[in-house]
Amino acid sequence: GETEASAPDIPSEDVSEVDDDLAADPGPEVPPEPTVYDPFGADSVLAIDISLGEEALATIEENGNSTVEAEVTVGDQAAITSTVSLRSVNKELPGLQGKAGFNVRFDGVDEAGRLGRYSMLRLENMARDKSLMRESFSASVFRALDLPASLTRYVWLTINGDPFGLYLAVETPDQEPMVERAFGTTEGLAYESRGNRD
Repeated sequence: GETEASAPDIPSEDVSEVDDDLAADPGPEVPPEPTVYDPFGADSVLAIDISLGEEALATIEENGNSTVEAEVTVGDQAAITSTVSLRSVNKELPGLQGKAGFNVRFDGVDEAGRLGRYSMLRLENMARDKSLMRESFSASVFRALDLPASLTRYVWLTINGDPFGLYLAVETPDQEPMVERAFGTTEGLAYESRGNRD
């Protein structure tokens, strides 16, 4: 009788081996995204040094409340050439004689100057707050209630390496991180009142 021709044996591929091969080869390694420095990213006291040259010191001594160029070192970050403005100056002890507050603009000299995502830090002298807690505590309460409020962090400030005292770094409302956190976008305008004005 007639015999049926059998089909040739075709080696079958072991699917499990293929899956193992794919798992063993994840493809090209994707480098992690660089971490952006956040000056408000920890609870510890942050060290900041403002290095002022002789000309800047002379300008402050002569004018009292001035904006001068300085090298500013924040924590372990590289020094940034910035502009520093004195604020909340004691009239009886002008310039650096009293415990002045400071506005530090990292983009004051170079428009692209940044400390992480921040172009500015405000250093409050807390001279009228004997508790040294009022602004930091009230801001934390507002944030706990999901209300827009600045981040804060205590700072040990030195001027040209010499101790100048305990300050409070305050996130200003015009900075992208605060606007984005509060409103979900950086588009539009943000306003801040001065003093006790509404």
